[in-house]
Amino acid sequence: MTVDPSTGLALFASEADGSWTLQLVQNGTVIDNLELTDTVLNLVGPDARGDMVVITESEGQVSHTVYDAWPDQAPDLPPLYAYLFTAIEAPSDAEIETLACEGTSSFDTNLTLIESNANVLKSLGVPVVLSVTYNFTYMVEKCGREEIFDLFEEYGFEVGSMVHNRPGYHCTDQAVSGTTPDQCAFSSPYYCNPSNANANCSFPDDEDYCALGDWDCYKSFIDEHNVVVDRNINGGGNFIIGADRHGIWEYDWARAYKEMARADGSEGYDVAFFAQTWAYNDVISIDDPRGKDPAPWRLADRSEAWALGDYTSWDQDSAFSDLLFLPGLPISVVKISEWQESGMYMLDYFNYITSIYYSEKDFDVVHQFLRSSMNLRSPYEPNVWYFHIHELSDVNLADATGKELEGAALLRNFIDDVNATYDEDWLVWGTPSEIREMFPPREQE
Repeated sequence: MTVDPSTGLALFASEADGSWTLQLVQNGTVIDNLELTDTVLNLVGPDARGDMVVITESEGQVSHTVYDAWPDQAPDLPPLYAYLFTAIEAPSDAEIETLACEGTSSFDTNLTLIESNANVLKSLGVPVVLSVTYNFTYMVEKCGREEIFDLFEEYGFEVGSMVHNRPGYHCTDQAVSGTTPDQCAFSSPYYCNPSNANANCSFPDDEDYCALGDWDCYKSFIDEHNVVVDRNINGGGNFIIGADRHGIWEYDWARAYKEMARADGSEGYDVAFFAQTWAYNDVISIDDPRGKDPAPWRLADRSEAWALGDYTSWDQDSAFSDLLFLPGLPISVVKISEWQESGMYMLDYFNYITSIYYSEKDFDVVHQFLRSSMNLRSPYEPNVWYFHIHELSDVNLADATGKELEGAALLRNFIDDVNATYDEDWLVWGTPSEIREMFPPREQE
């Protein structure tokens, strides 16, 4: 027997006349049972998602099966609203000034791949939610390719702004000619050695430098970049994401979301999503390997949307905020199964040797996250979940020559499986804007 104290569920394995049976018990009542053909050796669990593992043996071969064990739920719980999320982040800061508009390995090459991937996503029949960065929109303007946003509008994508740039800040234990940086020990996470020509230190003489926690400097930097993004999106961005890591530098990213300059002269957004554990800046440092893990930490907080208040308590509902924060799965599907198995997120070290492709196990993990959010729905709307397809200028969903084609098929199969598993009483596909309309406005002090 194994028991999940968070749900009160107990899983029993019993044997009679050489046959084994699993029974799932809630409040003294058997709510599910399963006959097994193999011999049960042990029960393990539950894990953080409530899944339980049954280890069995058959003809000398030992194997294990993971079971999704959740209590019965009231049939009148509101549905889970879901969407597919993806992004365009390229080019990198190192490439932006040298990338040519046309030719081999140019921005035009990137756009060709993006258009191809967008066509695949359009064919899936689910809401596609796309974030774009300053670097991408800067190149769109530089190369005169603004029509790409017309294509996104034609395909019905909901487009928003992704904060991918932040001010620079470093400290050092050395004197620096012409400026006076903050002093710190080598052990500081902000330390930079100005003697290292490749260190790219950011000190007060750098035009993009902001001191730790300097709101006015940070706001000016964020505003300048966001206006460029916002004026390229047809009708302006529908949401804001990407600054959750900035609390590490004591920058108030939640306030920035609410007050950020818009291209039409207005300020702020009313929908945000996408947070990883870097958002817990009082616990997670710059180089913490847990930084890209899903957030909020508590599974029970990953279904019901909430109003985002202060960045120091970002995962708590605020009675004085109209900025709706949508939970979901922020980890890219690529390599997510390896993260699940190893506990370490596989950063984007992809090249011609390590290509970007999806596996069936990746989508098994995504479905596991979906089940968790579905089973932890709140009686209060809206309950929300999304999954994250890799950056569109990196992955090739339409390549018919290799594993990438299998990835597109796996993506379609996953969506077909979701639609076959959950009817509209359980799951409704919807965009962040549609979800936002369900959230009542709140009085402001």
